Amino acid sequence: MGAVFGGEFVYGAKTLSASLLLCPLVFFEAGLNTYLIKYGLGQKTILKWGAAAVICVVVGYFTIPSYGGIGAVMAVASGYVFAIGAGVRWIFR
Repeated sequence: MGAVFGGEFVYGAKTLSASLLLCPLVFFEAGLNTYLIKYGLGQKTILKWGAAAVICVVVGYFTIPSYGGIGAVMAVASGYVFAIGAGVRWIFR
């Protein structure tokens, strides 16, 4: 990363690598949202993402001061994990 962007961005490689681990969650959740909306659960999808956003902010509030960019990745991951769990729960209910 430093060879492309310069020496100041070398420390961002760790955060970028952690962010790439979220890709499967993002794609799974996108498909899950499509499924939920198709079967008339659009209102619950909106509520799910509202709750996921609140969880992301709360987790970020506690993790970002200690872990920086990795804390932000952990906050986003916690929101996605909640959203996937809620969506799967509604499907198999």
